[in-house]
Amino acid sequence: MTAATGASPRTARGRRSAGAYNRGADSGARSITHLRRPRPKKITPSLAVISFSKAGTVRKRVEAMPDDQDALEELVVQRFVSALNERYGRKVEIVECLSKERRDPPDFLAIEGGKTVGIEVTEVVEPSHRRLHSARQNYGKVVQETLLERGNQLRGIIVRIFDAHGEPPYPPTHSKQGEEIIASVVRLVEERQAHLAELVVGAERHVRLPSSVCSWAVFQRVAENNEECGAIQVEFTGGYVISRDSLITAIRSKTGKNYLLPCEADLWLLAYGLLVSGDPESIETASRELSVTTHPFAEVWYAHLIPSGRGDILLDQVWRKEESNSGSF
Repeated sequence: MTAATGASPRTARGRRSAGAYNRGADSGARSITHLRRPRPKKITPSLAVISFSKAGTVRKRVEAMPDDQDALEELVVQRFVSALNERYGRKVEIVECLSKERRDPPDFLAIEGGKTVGIEVTEVVEPSHRRLHSARQNYGKVVQETLLERGNQLRGIIVRIFDAHGEPPYPPTHSKQGEEIIASVVRLVEERQAHLAELVVGAERHVRLPSSVCSWAVFQRVAENNEECGAIQVEFTGGYVISRDSLITAIRSKTGKNYLLPCEADLWLLAYGLLVSGDPESIETASRELSVTTHPFAEVWYAHLIPSGRGDILLDQVWRKEESNSGSF
C-alpha cells in the first residue's frame, strides 16, 4: 500500500513512458532569462511518498516545493523539458521566462530544432482537495492540543497519521466519530510514550491503524528530547485523487486566450499536479475534446511531480496536433 501526498502512479493506456521517472533534472535546462514581476507567495505542500510493504518495511521520499509561484512553475517546466529530452529523444531548450505584464503571453519560451515554442503552464486543482487539506489540518491541531493539555512531555517527535486518500471522508472533529478518531490517536501516542522517548534522532516507528479513515501512523524523532526542542507535532496526511473533469477544466481555462507568439512558433500547454496523478479516463476525456475543438495548442501534456531529490516526473501526452488522438511517439 502506498500513502502519499500525490496519488499512486497509474499507467495511462500506454501514454506514460516505461521509464516513469526522470533521472536527470538538468537535461535541456540552462540559466533562464526572467522577465516576470514576482507574484505573491503560494502555499505548496511538500511532496512525500511513503510505501508500506506486507513485510512491514517502509520507504519514504520527501521533497519541499517552492512557495513562490514563478519558482514553482520554472521547476515544473525544467523537469518537463528534461523528461522530454531524456525519455523521448527530443531536443528542447528553455530560453526565457516571460513577463506577466504582457497580454496573454505563454509562460515560457523554448527552442526545439531551431523552432520557437511557447509553453503555457497551468495547475490542476480541485476544491475537494482544499477541503480535505483543511480537515487534515484541523485534526492535527486538535490532537496536538489535546496531547499538550494532557501533559505530554515528548519533544522532537513528529507524528504523521496517513489516511486512504481521504476516503472515507473525515467527519467533523466535534462529531462522535471525529472524537473517537482523535481519542484513538491520543491513546496511541500515550501508550508508546516511553518507547518514543528512547528514539534516537532520525529513527522511526510505524503502526498500522484499525480505523476506516486512518490507515498508518509514523513516529519520527527529528531532534533531541530536551527543553530546547519544540513540543510534539501531529500531522494528518495522505493522497489526493483527481476527478475526471479536473484536467479538462484546467485545459479549457487556457484554450480561449490570445497568445503572443511569432506566426511560425508552436504553442504547448503543460498542465501539472502536485497532489494528484492523471488517470486514464480524465486524460482520454481531455484528448477527445481537444481532437474535436478549435484551440491554439500543438501539444498538450500532463505532468505529475514525484519526490526523490533527483527531479522525477511522470508525463502523460494528452494530445498532439499531428495525431487524431493522444498516444506515445
